[in-house]
Amino acid sequence: MIREEFDCPHCGKTFEISGELRVKLVDDLQHDLDQDPADFLSLSARPANCFKYAAEPEIRTMRQLVTLCERDLLRIPGFGVISLLEVKEQLDRAGLRLGMDLEKK
Repeated sequence: MIREEFDCPHCGKTFEISGELRVKLVDDLQHDLDQDPADFLSLSARPANCFKYAAEPEIRTMRQLVTLCERDLLRIPGFGVISLLEVKEQLDRAGLRLGMDLEKK
């Protein structure tokens, strides 16, 4: 069986896994990152609506959300500290965080 290393974009750790499992992990992550953040994170109405109607930055997918920083989110009208704390808590539960660099290889 072919074994290789997989760098987890969630936690940054490196795992040794089989090639078949790596394909599944990467596919699952790509699917998760294409989901709507309000649905994926089960957000309350305020942050969900802020994301839905935000023009800049546009936040339609988890991929767009996790690449933002706290300051970016707090610039969205109606999105305050309580919403930020909720989003950060839900991201943490999903093994994600703000400010992720998804371009790492």
